[in-house]
Amino acid sequence: MRPAFLVAGAFLATVAFSVAADNVYAVPFNPVLSASLIDPTPSANGSIRLAVSLPPGDSTLSSWAVFVPNGWGINDGALVTDGDRVGRGTMSVDTNCDGSINTYGPFDLLDATIAQPPNNPTAEWAGDINAWWSLVITADSDSTDQFLTADMINLSQFHTLCAPQTFALTIFGRSSPHNEWVLSNPSSAGSNYTFTSDLRGGGYAANPSASVCVGTSCDYDADGVSDVTDNCPTWANPGQTLPWSVPLNDPDCDGFSSTVEDLAGAKALVHCGYNTWPADLNNDTFSDGTDITTIAGSFGKAVPPAPARHNIAPDPPDGFVDGTDITKIAGFFGKSCAPCATDLDCDAVNDALDNCPNWPNPAQNLPPWPVSANDPDCDGFSSTVETSAGTNAAKHCGNEAWPADLNNDTFSDVSDITIIAGSFGKAVPPAPARRNIAPDPVDGFVDGTDITKVAGFFGKVCS
Repeated sequence: MRPAFLVAGAFLATVAFSVAADNVYAVPFNPVLSASLIDPTPSANGSIRLAVSLPPGDSTLSSWAVFVPNGWGINDGALVTDGDRVGRGTMSVDTNCDGSINTYGPFDLLDATIAQPPNNPTAEWAGDINAWWSLVITADSDSTDQFLTADMINLSQFHTLCAPQTFALTIFGRSSPHNEWVLSNPSSAGSNYTFTSDLRGGGYAANPSASVCVGTSCDYDADGVSDVTDNCPTWANPGQTLPWSVPLNDPDCDGFSSTVEDLAGAKALVHCGYNTWPADLNNDTFSDGTDITTIAGSFGKAVPPAPARHNIAPDPPDGFVDGTDITKIAGFFGKSCAPCATDLDCDAVNDALDNCPNWPNPAQNLPPWPVSANDPDCDGFSSTVETSAGTNAAKHCGNEAWPADLNNDTFSDVSDITIIAGSFGKAVPPAPARRNIAPDPVDGFVDGTDITKVAGFFGKVCS
């Protein structure tokens, strides 16, 4: 199977639209892509979750595309019952650029009747983000690639759109209700199946990437429990104990589904940290009276003008801050998302004394490389660099966690140097921010400083 790529709805009729600053080239465009598999078993009809986020001040998406690695199968749309549900998505964005975040969804993608020859694609999936915003994803192919195409500004009403923006989409492995296959995983196991995007906005193109692991030995959170059996695949809990009731579709086990977190602007794959746990509005790792008071301050208001961060119930959220939200957060009263109080990495060394508070090292030994200032996970890169590069600044090793490991195989070697060298001399964007890892702070260019930085880790492994 050739690489696939996803974009949305090119054939819809042209309508009036406006995307703020989309023709103002000075506006930055630095999207971050994340990818995860619901079932990483080889050849399984596993669902794929793809999320693109843009920070405040950036241009918004005008088109969206993700190249799917070799080996994935996409079924002929003629073999899937028209109207079957094949995906579900959410969108959050500052509609009308008034400083408030609007949330839409979850919305369904349904299998649609494919176009007729000579331009018949493999499949088409259609849905409505809201009453005036349509989405169509078209699967097609040429002599070398299989791809999906889409337009992110297919609006039937005039609206300006501003970042921050998060678009999350899960494409199902099998359709509902007829249970016909839509996607199939590669038959071969591997840890570096990389999704590479072609995203457009503000006159720029950007190509962030994210890797996933396929196989029964994959262990995203490195807790020693395979993803296929792990009850919390993106939160390390080697004993498989749960801190509280965990809903469906909650891979980080923070008590909130990915749908709720996507719409609230939290991080659906991260259990604890800055803006990651919906029950912790002031980011102190505790859920207490302060957080209840914060939500109560928006009681009775719609979202917007109330912040989406305050609307965390029911599931999916209802667009209002009311008793359901207060009841939900009250259920976490007095609890902490950090599994060990005052010891974030649970290595029996108090955070105040721990030389690597986000990486368990009970003997306080350092890894075999220099540790930067402001580097709590001791992976050799400061949190400032990791935030810019889009890696996890609170995680030492794993998928998109170590800036020196661009292909996510836990080793830093010539393949990682080659990836960075492929963007040598380019600005960011169009070069991926993931390749600009030096100096500190980064300079917005992929050059010798970046190659020298990653070369300093040559032959080393994270753990």
